[in-house]
Amino acid sequence: MEPSAVTILELLAEGAPAESLGAFAARARRGTADDPQGLAVVEEAIRLGRAVHERCELRRRREAGLTALAGLALELAAPASLCSLLDVVTRRARMLLGTDLACVALPGADGGPAVVRAADGHVSALTIGLTLPTVAGLGNAAIPVWSPDYPHDDRVRHSDALDAAVAAESVRAVLVTPLGRDDAPAGALCLADRSPRHFTHEEISLVSLLGELVGAAVDKVTALERACTELSALEARYAQSERQLRTTAGLRDLHHRLIGRALDGVAPSALAEAAAARTGGALRILAADGTVLDTTGGACAWGDEGGDGPATVAAHTAGRPVSVGDGTWAAPIRARGARLGTVLLRLDRPVTDTDVHVLAILAEAMAVLLLGDTAGQAAAPAQRSDGPLDDLLTGPWRLVEQTGRNLAPGRPHAVLVALPRTDELGKAVAWAARHARRTGGLAGEQRDLLVMVLPGTDPGRAARAVMDELAPLLEGAVTIAGAGPVTGRVAASAAFEEARQCLDAMIALGATGCVASARDLGFLGALLSDSRDVTAFVHSAIGPVLDYDRQRFTELTKTLETYFRCGSSPTYAAQQLFVHPNTVARRLERIGSLLAPDWQQPDHTLKIQLALRLHGIRQSLIARRTGEPDEVAGRAG
Repeated sequence: MEPSAVTILELLAEGAPAESLGAFAARARRGTADDPQGLAVVEEAIRLGRAVHERCELRRRREAGLTALAGLALELAAPASLCSLLDVVTRRARMLLGTDLACVALPGADGGPAVVRAADGHVSALTIGLTLPTVAGLGNAAIPVWSPDYPHDDRVRHSDALDAAVAAESVRAVLVTPLGRDDAPAGALCLADRSPRHFTHEEISLVSLLGELVGAAVDKVTALERACTELSALEARYAQSERQLRTTAGLRDLHHRLIGRALDGVAPSALAEAAAARTGGALRILAADGTVLDTTGGACAWGDEGGDGPATVAAHTAGRPVSVGDGTWAAPIRARGARLGTVLLRLDRPVTDTDVHVLAILAEAMAVLLLGDTAGQAAAPAQRSDGPLDDLLTGPWRLVEQTGRNLAPGRPHAVLVALPRTDELGKAVAWAARHARRTGGLAGEQRDLLVMVLPGTDPGRAARAVMDELAPLLEGAVTIAGAGPVTGRVAASAAFEEARQCLDAMIALGATGCVASARDLGFLGALLSDSRDVTAFVHSAIGPVLDYDRQRFTELTKTLETYFRCGSSPTYAAQQLFVHPNTVARRLERIGSLLAPDWQQPDHTLKIQLALRLHGIRQSLIARRTGEPDEVAGRAG
């Protein structure tokens, strides 16, 4: 073997640097300058030696890179937050390739463009938070992408925002690799130099492996943080469920305790104090007539007793605890369809669901207590379908106050019947009970109507007074009819029927939302009293037509009503009756022959129309009373 070859092998075995090979080559060339063959051998040996040295150097760098990756993998495997993980990645990636700058970009919200979350070696504030646009081919790279001189590389599509950040950092060479292995990377790792640089295949491969490791670590940390967040939410819900269970258990125990004490017949104050201890607020218990059964928190917390009326009406209308403003809640005391009273709660803090439940429990306990005590009988005078009002209208004569005492039988009373909107009947009855207590009368519900028996000699004036107070409390219209005065049971029952018939007449006349009595209706009141001969008036005006219809089962009366309702137009009347105009003409001729030739003169038509209206109202009242259809009642009449 040539001495030169042996020397080169020795240098390689010793791991001498490339400079040592260069120095040996210079000496060998000088020593064999006169020997061409020996010089050729030396040159070949030097070439082979340099090739072996480069390969060994490449292997060394690869081993060093893999060792660095292994160390980084150990760091990434340690528990860490996402921010600390990204800081480690940027610092170690920059050291791995010896670049000037390293940064990590992660996908934005809802899968938007990647945003730089961490950086190392940066000198500009534009780097952190920079959005890597997809048009540049960097923010969503699925394979490693690099450019030796990005500012002057026409192969890459530029963007203003990215170019501004690149210029601020004086970046030239760029290498971007995706994080993870999937087609949808978890982000991107960017390495950059401030001078042009051609990245080698080994460097690109090493950075690609680093991207896979970082992607896996980011996925792990993200999943861990998401799991921690979900665990925290579960712990919060668990704690909330525990609090709710403790609250429910406490409410259950309170319910059992209050119901048990109510069955034992304790005083209302005992129940109120137990509920007040749970809520820390002031409580007031009212009977159905507004009498205060008990108060906690002192009278100064409530003020005047008379101001509880709207709260009572609101609670019984809703049928559940309701807020009535100023930190006050009201709950109805009800049982078996009877209104036994109201419970009020007032707090100087926001009312919670637990407070509302305690209020409802107290209302239930009070209902049990009042049903089992004689006080409950006095507390429920305004029942909807029975009680003193039923006795007055259907039983032996007696008038009973809200307190249960009999009034003087000779005292005159007006009987009022009101028709509010169906969904507001409960509110009207609740108000009427308090009004009757103030005035010394009775109130309740009969046949889906509000009925009031109030002291007085003028039913019209009494009805107007009720309208003035009740109408502002209701959203819909209320119609009120009055009758009387009465001083006995028979007269009261008759007055109730008279007021109800008067209400029917008002509705038939289209006078909803108004107030009237039989006396106020003037001549129309003849329908409601046997002392006026309405039948004779109707018969004198349209009797022949009525007799003709009854005997021959014709519809002359209906035709006559439709004719006047259509403005005396036979054509329009025919359309309303669904017959031919000639039929209407023949019927009008027959009506003329039955009445008088001048029956269509103004003075006669007024009398005929009034008689038709009276006849219609009367037949409506008869049909309402007998339960027969209007047509049958009309033929019978």
